Amino acid sequence: EADEDEDEMDVVDDDEDEDDEDEEEEDRPVGNHLLVDIHGVDRGLLESEEKLKDIILQLVEEKHDFHLKYVYSHRAPRGGNVLIGGVSKRKHHVWLHSWPDEGVVTLDMFGARSSNFFTIVPEVERVFGATAQNKTEASDTTIRWAHKPRGFHDSLSEAEKNELADLHWFPAGVMLDYKKEVASTQSPFQQISIWDVMTPDRGTLGSYQRSLSNDDSYESLHPELFEPDRIVFLDGLLQSRRVGDAAYHEALVHPTLFAHPNPRRAAIIGGG
Repeated sequence: EADEDEDEMDVVDDDEDEDDEDEEEEDRPVGNHLLVDIHGVDRGLLESEEKLKDIILQLVEEKHDFHLKYVYSHRAPRGGNVLIGGVSKRKHHVWLHSWPDEGVVTLDMFGARSSNFFTIVPEVERVFGATAQNKTEASDTTIRWAHKPRGFHDSLSEAEKNELADLHWFPAGVMLDYKKEVASTQSPFQQISIWDVMTPDRGTLGSYQRSLSNDDSYESLHPELFEPDRIVFLDGLLQSRRVGDAAYHEALVHPTLFAHPNPRRAAIIGGG
């Protein structure tokens, strides 16, 4: 007897009332897209359609005021992958696609222009990391994510275009083995953000993790060689980075030296 696909769709919110002003504001061909890939998740969670539905509702409604109208689920034949999706009344959507045998789940979330999903990433890591297959720490899971602007941004105002600064293209918009926001604060003058990022030229996530251990490996004996790149952004624009300090300092020093007719002496202050 052949297996059949199992499909189910639930109406979560059948209220047809819409805020016309908000709908008009968001009805432009732009938005933000969050993509997350996670490996090392408990099989029992990934096989449970109900638990995955609860996670979607928790992430998008409780954490982001992202109200879904429909929630759809599909189970592949022979106990294969599970697809859980939700669609809102305002062109938002969210999908979870799981492979229970491999302990893998992917998250795909799209929202209209004003949506910003940065705040959801730590919650995704907590929810799925806490159910890692070996039941130890959330860091035992591998999580890669990217937050990308989508659509045709010619329709944005200049102020809105300025938000699509360096930070939104890199590191936020690139799938990397390791990236983490170290600090973010708003001063009286600008938004300050500091990120740690592991790029391929700096090594691998495995080498960085070994550098944090005490196993007498080469990496643990020379941890400074395997540190992530630390990057400082002001209002989303890259200002300085751990591995780019030479170019940064040259940009400060060279114009002054070239402007001087005959530089003979220099004072180096705070050079370490």
